[in-house]
Amino acid sequence: MKIPPVIPTCEALIEQLGSITHMQRGTRTEQYLQRPSPDGHGTVTLGPYFKFQVWEDGRNHTRSVPADEATALREDIANHHIFQQASQQLADQIIARTRQLRASQHAAKSDSAPTMEKKTSKPNASRKNTAKRSNSSPKPVSALSNKRPPKT
Repeated sequence: MKIPPVIPTCEALIEQLGSITHMQRGTRTEQYLQRPSPDGHGTVTLGPYFKFQVWEDGRNHTRSVPADEATALREDIANHHIFQQASQQLADQIIARTRQLRASQHAAKSDSAPTMEKKTSKPNASRKNTAKRSNSSPKPVSALSNKRPPKT
């Protein structure tokens, strides 16, 4: 049985996954604050302020991110998304390859082995028309002895 070769895109995906050296789960958001202007006419927009959120240990963790770290964090989060997509594509291709391999193995087995039809039994006609057994039959002694005596 010959195994189908690894699909070239699988190798490319593995190489892409191996090239990711930095990643981070979570989201980074920009926030802007509105304040009244000092001269009393209109508002002033302050920001952006960066916020990082990640779900870990069953909780949502949030922290402020300094502006000089915000760009690197955005790239790390993007790398995590790329990693997830490439992993999913790789899994899909390997699953498709596995199914193809199993189908060819199954076809090879069915070609070499004689086909046998499944034997089916005839339904027992006498069982259909019989009455159900009653539940009034006596219980075994062991089932009765497992009961605890009433508290006094």
